[in-house]
Amino acid sequence: MAMARISVVGIPEDGCISLTSKAVSLVTESRVVAGHPRHLEWFPQFQGTFLSMEQGFSTWLNQVIEESEEGDVAILASGDPLFFGIGTTLLKKFPAKELAFIPTQSSAQLAFAA
Repeated sequence: MAMARISVVGIPEDGCISLTSKAVSLVTESRVVAGHPRHLEWFPQFQGTFLSMEQGFSTWLNQVIEESEEGDVAILASGDPLFFGIGTTLLKKFPAKELAFIPTQSSAQLAFAA
């Protein structure tokens, strides 16, 4: 089975406090992390390249695609990336076998729990 080129980690409402050790390790050991800077704040131990979404989505996505050629890219996403999130966009650009998802609670789940 081929290794995922991109791993997408859903960041919960409380930041990285409730993330699994697998998710934290995946982010901190990645070659490239992409997402919004507010998410990166939870991973001060990350020492690689960061691709900020603040540069505009199209530019950011093109950089993610380019970096994914070498693999070992982690994307930080709010909540469940497959619930109206970046996961849908990525599945249109990449074969599913090249993506790995570590979701967290979606906004809908949190609303129902409240």
